[in-house]
Amino acid sequence: MLLFPTITFSQGKLAQRKQDFYASAKLGKLFVQKLNLGAKSYSYNQDTLLKYYNRLLKEYQSQDDSLNKARNIIWLYEIGYIQASLNQIDLAIKTFEQALKLTSKQNNPRAYKYLKIELGDAYRMVGKKKKSNETFLELLDLPIMQKDTAERINCLRIMAENYEYLKEYQKAMELSLQLYNYALEKNDYNMASYKLIQMGRMAAFIESDTNYFEYFHLANSMARRSRIQRRIGNNLINTGNAYRDAGYPKKALSYLLDAYKYKDYFTTYGYVYNLLSLSSTYFELDSISQSYAYAQKSMQISKKIDAYNYVYQSSIRLANCYIKMNVNDSAKIYLQNAIRLTKDMDNKNRLVNLYKQLSNVCIKIEDYAAAVAYLDSSYIKYTKLITETNDNKLAELRIESDYYIHRTRINELVSNNIIEKEKSKQLTITVISITIALVISIFSAIIIRKRLKQTQESYVNLVKKNIELDKLNHQLHECEIRPTRKAKHENIKNEDVIIQKLKKLLYTDEIFKNSNISLSSLAEELETNTSYLSAIVNNHFNSNLRSLLNKHRIDKARKMLVSEEFKHYSMEGIASEVGFKSRSGFYQTFKIITGLTPSLYIKNYRLIEQYSDDIEEAENGINI
Repeated sequence: MLLFPTITFSQGKLAQRKQDFYASAKLGKLFVQKLNLGAKSYSYNQDTLLKYYNRLLKEYQSQDDSLNKARNIIWLYEIGYIQASLNQIDLAIKTFEQALKLTSKQNNPRAYKYLKIELGDAYRMVGKKKKSNETFLELLDLPIMQKDTAERINCLRIMAENYEYLKEYQKAMELSLQLYNYALEKNDYNMASYKLIQMGRMAAFIESDTNYFEYFHLANSMARRSRIQRRIGNNLINTGNAYRDAGYPKKALSYLLDAYKYKDYFTTYGYVYNLLSLSSTYFELDSISQSYAYAQKSMQISKKIDAYNYVYQSSIRLANCYIKMNVNDSAKIYLQNAIRLTKDMDNKNRLVNLYKQLSNVCIKIEDYAAAVAYLDSSYIKYTKLITETNDNKLAELRIESDYYIHRTRINELVSNNIIEKEKSKQLTITVISITIALVISIFSAIIIRKRLKQTQESYVNLVKKNIELDKLNHQLHECEIRPTRKAKHENIKNEDVIIQKLKKLLYTDEIFKNSNISLSSLAEELETNTSYLSAIVNNHFNSNLRSLLNKHRIDKARKMLVSEEFKHYSMEGIASEVGFKSRSGFYQTFKIITGLTPSLYIKNYRLIEQYSDDIEEAENGINI
């Protein structure tokens, strides 16, 4: 049984805050003292905090007309802060925005600074990470922030986490390194330890090898040195997640279970983070019942604390468990809930995959109209995202190709369903009319003719689909062999020579087959340094090195999977042949790049081949 850690609510601290705020408001001074109630747990009684909030609101509304601008700001700041403490974040955002309209950054820079800090943090909590960082970037340029080191560091800390969420890993890494060095100067091992964890997470995306685990191990050592139990437990969670993402779920589980021993020290959010991590790892290990139990517990707690992002993650975990258990109606409900939350958090990347996953679930429950609608939504969202982010044409063509493959699959299932119903209808008619030979003959002739016509039309449609897919594959090939010329980097010596060598290594020598290739070893091969090589890869291939290598590995794997020459190879053999160290890493990367698992990719390819054979056979039969 999963237990929720209980932490006592501090009534005394809140009573003191009331006194201090009213005294400060009477003097016309902004009250910015933090409300430190200890770890946030919803097992305590919040009645006192709610009563204080209602009293604040009532008193403010009763004297609103008599308050001058400065006192208005003082009251609105406290109301917004308490709203945020009650997790009424949307209300808090409106309150802080209202206060900022009354605040001049020139005449009242102190109030402007604290309002912006709280607003930026509120944006972060509702998933508006980009807007949060825009708020902090404007704030950091203010002269008043140059003198406030503590608040500058706090803003940079939040920005680093936001950049990580936005997948701007290089910016997140730079800020984390800056914060790490600052923490070491202050002997703050707690903060330094967490920054190492964050740098490890960033390095996993930037580097092409697994050296980034050194960050996690050093962070764990530093956390133990800090003797802060919550930090030790949180670091263990992050280390476990890193091992799971790298394809080592058993090792990940060991770290996560060790972290669970520290649950009494976690905040509510930290506890939910541990539950979700355990759920994900048990899912990877195919222990669906345990994965489901942890996901269900995380959902219960996340709803209580209105944690949008964790409710979203819990919905995804539960949906995946239901899919594994073949309870697809429930999976559909949780995926729809995840889509609604994703729209609220304004995350377009997630929507693309969610719509596609929901389309597959609708196929399983034979809701083909919904399956097509969700597939269309996925494709529309993706093409819009490509346009907005100026992504490369190759990715756009690949998703278009996958889109038509899925549409063909749905059409085939619809046709099969119609044929099954038609067979049932024939049987009923035959039984009823068995004594009337003439009627049987007439019905048989009509049905046979109708089925032949349907079959012929179906084959014609399949031919059209194959032609469209051939055109798409041709465009993909053209895009790969004639890439768009990028602007030359002014500071890189022999850039053109390096690019040509790199293309030869990728397309001719297939260097990506080497699973140990790294940024440093490739830079040495090309007689340049890692900084220049990273810049060249980013400028000319719109990618980092790890993604570029994985793209070529998957392209090679797709060809091998459908080739007769390699039909005796196992999945592990193909994964190893193209440069992957593990089967799970190959599966995960293949799904990210193609949208399909390797097995599903082969199945769809064989279906298209079968269609071609059936068309030829049908045409021969019609001619006869």
